[in-house]
Amino acid sequence: MHLLIALALCVSSLGAYAADAAERPPAAPWRVVILNSADVLIPFWLTLDPVMREAISARAAPRSVDFVGEALDFLRFPNLEAEQAALLKKKYAELPVDLIIAAAQPALEFATKYRDAVWHGAPIVFLVVPPGAVSGGLLPSNITGVYYDYDVGGTLLLMVRLQPELSRVVVAGGNSAFDVAWNARFPAASRSLPREIAIEYLNDRTPGELATDLARLPRSAAVFYTSMSRDRSGATQTPRDVAGVLARAASVPVYAMFPSMFGKGIVGGLMVAIEDEAFAAAELAVRVLRAGSARGIPVQPSPPPRCVLDFRALQRWDLQQRAVPDDCEIRFLPPSIWREYPGQVAAGVAAIAVLAALVVALLVQRRRRQQADVAVQHLRHTLFHASRLAAVGELTASIAHEINQPLAAILANADTAKMIIERDPTRIGEVRRILGDISNDDVRASAVIRRIRGLLSKRDSEPQLMDVNTVVGEVLELLRNEAVRRDIALTASYGAGLPRVLGDQVQLQQVVLNLVINAMDAMADSQPSRRNLAITTSLADNGSVEITIADQGHGIAPENFEHLFDSFWSTKAEGMGLGLAIVKSILDAHRGSIRAENNERGGATFRVSLPAAPAAAPAAAADSPTPSIA
Repeated sequence: MHLLIALALCVSSLGAYAADAAERPPAAPWRVVILNSADVLIPFWLTLDPVMREAISARAAPRSVDFVGEALDFLRFPNLEAEQAALLKKKYAELPVDLIIAAAQPALEFATKYRDAVWHGAPIVFLVVPPGAVSGGLLPSNITGVYYDYDVGGTLLLMVRLQPELSRVVVAGGNSAFDVAWNARFPAASRSLPREIAIEYLNDRTPGELATDLARLPRSAAVFYTSMSRDRSGATQTPRDVAGVLARAASVPVYAMFPSMFGKGIVGGLMVAIEDEAFAAAELAVRVLRAGSARGIPVQPSPPPRCVLDFRALQRWDLQQRAVPDDCEIRFLPPSIWREYPGQVAAGVAAIAVLAALVVALLVQRRRRQQADVAVQHLRHTLFHASRLAAVGELTASIAHEINQPLAAILANADTAKMIIERDPTRIGEVRRILGDISNDDVRASAVIRRIRGLLSKRDSEPQLMDVNTVVGEVLELLRNEAVRRDIALTASYGAGLPRVLGDQVQLQQVVLNLVINAMDAMADSQPSRRNLAITTSLADNGSVEITIADQGHGIAPENFEHLFDSFWSTKAEGMGLGLAIVKSILDAHRGSIRAENNERGGATFRVSLPAAPAAAPAAAADSPTPSIA
C-alpha cells in the first residue's frame, strides 16, 4: 500500500515538473565576448574563429550562444589601452557577460587587468598563448585556457635530417613582443641537436630588407621563420604574407611556425593545427559556461604538433625525402599509386575490367532494349489499328446504311433523268437539277468512304496542328446512323475559339470513337427515353482543351474505378479490355489525360484533356453550338 502511494506521488511530481517545464520560457543565450589583440582579418584568425564559434555552439546546445567580437589591434594602436578599456566599460555597463575568450597573450593581459571594471568579473578562457607567457607564471583566479606551443626543437631536428650539410640557422621574424618572444626558445632547443648548429636572429628589418639578406645565404644555411606582425619601421604586417615573400626570395629552404603560413613556399615544420586549438578552447569554454566559473578547471596543455611538409618545396630544394619521418604528412604530393599501392592498383585494374565488361553488357542490353522498344512500338501501332478495325467492324451495318442512302439516291435520280430525257428532251433545267443532286450524293458517299479509310489506315504517327471540333465532328458524323440504329439521342456542343492542339488526328479520332461507342454500349439496357449521349468541347481553366462524353447508362461501379484503364480488363462479357487502355496510352503520348466520374442522375462522364499547342492561334470559332445531330 505504501509503495502504491509513493508511486502515485512520484507520477504526480513528474507530471507537475513536466507541466512546469512546458510553461518555463527557454533559457537566455549565453553571452560570450571574444577578445582578439590583433587584426581579426589575419588568415590565422579567419581559420580559428569560425571553427571555435561553431564548436562552442554545437557543444552548448540546446542553449544558444551570443558571440560578441572585440578587436583591440594593439599592433596598430599600442597606446590606447586605457581609452579602449573606458569605451568597453561604457559598452558593457548594462550588458551582462558570461565568458571572455582572450585570443593571444596581449588580449589575456588586457582581460585580466580590466575584467572586473568592464565585464564584472566574468570568467576567462584564453588560447594562442605560449606556456610561461603569463607574467609571474601564475594565473589569477577564475581563469583557464589552452596553451599554444610550438615544437622548436622538433623542427630544428627535422631541418638537420633533411639538410645533412646544415650548420647555420637564421631565425627571421618581426620586432613586436609576440615576434621576439619565440627567440628565447632556440638556445635550449639547439643544445639537443646531434651536432652544433649556429643560431642567428634577424628581427630588426622590414620584409624587403629581410628578403635581401636571406637571398645571400650559403647552401649550408636554412631559415626558421617565426612571425612578423610588426617590422622595424613600425608597420603592421600579415605573417602569412611575409612568409610568402621570404620563401620566394631566400636562397635556402625556409621553415615556418604556424599552419596558416603553409602553402606559401615554406618547407614546413612541426605545427599545431589551428583546428585542434579551436576545438580544445571550445571544450573549455562550454565547461566554464555550464559551471558558471573557471575555478577548478585546469589549464590545458597545447595540442600536440603535427609534422607537415610541402612536397613542392622538398622538390625545389632537393631535400632528402628518404629522411622524412614516417609520421610526417606530405601535402601537394603527386599521386604515385603504381609505386605506393600495388595491391590496390591490381584490385583497381580488376575492378575496371569488371566494370568494362559490365559496360559492354549494358550497351548490348541497351541495344536490345532499343530494338525491343521499336518492336513494342510497332505492336502498339498494330494494336491501335486492330482496335480501330474492331470498332469500325461494329459499325458495319450503320456504315452500309450511310453509304447505301446516297447510292440509292444516285440510282433513283439517274432513272428519273433518263425517263425525262426519253419523254421530253426539252426539260433540260429539270435534268440539270437532278444531275446536281447526283453530284451531291456522290460527294456525300465519297466523304463517308474517306472518313472510314482514314480510320482504317495503318501509318506512322504524324503530329500536326488540328481543331478538336473538327476531330470530334468527323467521328460523330460517322456514328450518326449508329446512334439512330440504337435509338440514341446524340447531341454535340462545340466550344467557340478553342486553341488548336498538336497530335495525330487519326489517333485522337480513335479516342473519341472508342469513348462514344463505349457510352452507347453502356446505354444498351436503358429506357429509350434515357438514351441520351452528350459530347461537349470546351476550354478548361488551365488553358487545355477538354472533350466531355456524358451518357445516361448504368454508370461505373465504385470498385471498378481503379481498374478502368487497365489492359485486358473489361466489364463486358464479350469485351477484350483494350479500348480504354488504348485511349489512355494515346492520351499519354499526347501529354493529355482522361478521368471518369459518375453522374448524379445516372450514367457516367469521361473527360479528355489535351494541352493547347504552344503559341497556336485559336481555331475558327463555330457559328453556334450544335444542338443535335441525331
